[in-house]
Amino acid sequence: MDVIDVTERLMAEFEDRLGLQVITGVVNACRRDLQGTPSGPMPELLERLARQRLLDVVGALPVPQPRPSQERAVR
Repeated sequence: MDVIDVTERLMAEFEDRLGLQVITGVVNACRRDLQGTPSGPMPELLERLARQRLLDVVGALPVPQPRPSQERAVR
């Protein structure tokens, strides 16, 4: 099982919203949480779990609000 492959795929998916340290940290934490899982399904389980946790992180990020000067320019 190649954690690097999973990390690279998730990096391509989330790099516009999360940094490499966050993504690798989540993947490594998921790998630890899945210890004892049979090696056959491990890559798929790891990727699914890490993707869900990354989506949770992205969902918890504050939504950027426009500055008042930007808001007036739009009107």
